[in-house]
Amino acid sequence: MRTIDGIEVEVHKLSFPFTLFAAGMGYKKVYLKDPLRASDRLVRHEMIHVAQGFKLRTYLWWWLKRGYKNSPFEWEAMEWEAEYRGWMNVNKDSWRKYI
Repeated sequence: MRTIDGIEVEVHKLSFPFTLFAAGMGYKKVYLKDPLRASDRLVRHEMIHVAQGFKLRTYLWWWLKRGYKNSPFEWEAMEWEAEYRGWMNVNKDSWRKYI
C-alpha cells in the first residue's frame, strides 16, 4: 500500500516481461516495477490509467498508430500526473479530447 494525496493505493509488483519496457502499468490496478522506490508522480500516472478504464485493445491501437508518447491516453496521464488527486479529473471517455 502507498499513500498518495491522502489516499491509500493498493500497489502491486509489475512482473516479467512487462518490466523490460515499463516502469509501471495501470490496468484495473496499479502495477510498478519497483513499488517501494517509485515516485508519487508515477503512481498518480498509473492511477490515471486505472481511472480511464480503457480497454487494452483500444490502448494498444492508439499506441501503435501514434506511438507511446503521442497516445491520447498518455497525453491525458501526463497532463494530470503532477496534480494533487489529478486522477479525479479523468473518466473512461475523457481521453477522447486528445484525439
